[in-house]
Amino acid sequence: MNQLRVGDVISRSVSILLANFFSFMLLTGLVYIPIIFMAVDVASGGVDQAHAMHYIVGGGFLSTVLHLLASAAVLYGVLQEMRGKHASAGACIEIGFKRLLPVLCVSVLTTLAVFLGVILFIIPGIILYTMFCVAVPVAVVEQPGIVESLTRSKELTDGHKGSIFAISMVLVLIAFSISLVTGFLRVALGSGGLIIDIIANVLIGALSAVVMVVIYHDLRAFKEGVGAHDLVREIE
Repeated sequence: MNQLRVGDVISRSVSILLANFFSFMLLTGLVYIPIIFMAVDVASGGVDQAHAMHYIVGGGFLSTVLHLLASAAVLYGVLQEMRGKHASAGACIEIGFKRLLPVLCVSVLTTLAVFLGVILFIIPGIILYTMFCVAVPVAVVEQPGIVESLTRSKELTDGHKGSIFAISMVLVLIAFSISLVTGFLRVALGSGGLIIDIIANVLIGALSAVVMVVIYHDLRAFKEGVGAHDLVREIE
């Protein structure tokens, strides 16, 4: 049986991200629009203490929705790149909006499952994470239903959870390395810390989103002989 290879998945993901760097960074950066506005308002004294908590909760929810929108949008862009075509940011966002509600529901269920697993001594949480990590791509591409997306993810990741965990650990190491670099930059420049952190987080988020799509594509290819052309047709 074909297996996910850590180096191959990461290197292909980096190549895809570099080929679509501006559009994927722009899409992933949508998440931070509410955060930037909140930071500006707080710094200018535009938010009073009585409404601060509502402001934070509302901004956090909006950032979560934008994150899921960006994930669905990037997925479409990645699959188009894998079939040798380029998708505009507008076309990607259109797909993101069309799939936003099921993606939101699937993400909530996945997060709850992983959170409960982490409470049960961490290991179950890791297992559930590797089991449901492609539930969102399933919801975007195959649209089987909310619970069915989790079941389908479980089927696809069966036999590959070790490789998925290893890929995730490499992403953690990459994120840690980027954080070290941004830390040095903040110290060296002495200002612009928020902007540097946002750029770093957008880069990490964009790469992570691309990696999950590559994993999903490869699992479908290994188990069903399905390629990027077929996946794009399923979306459209």
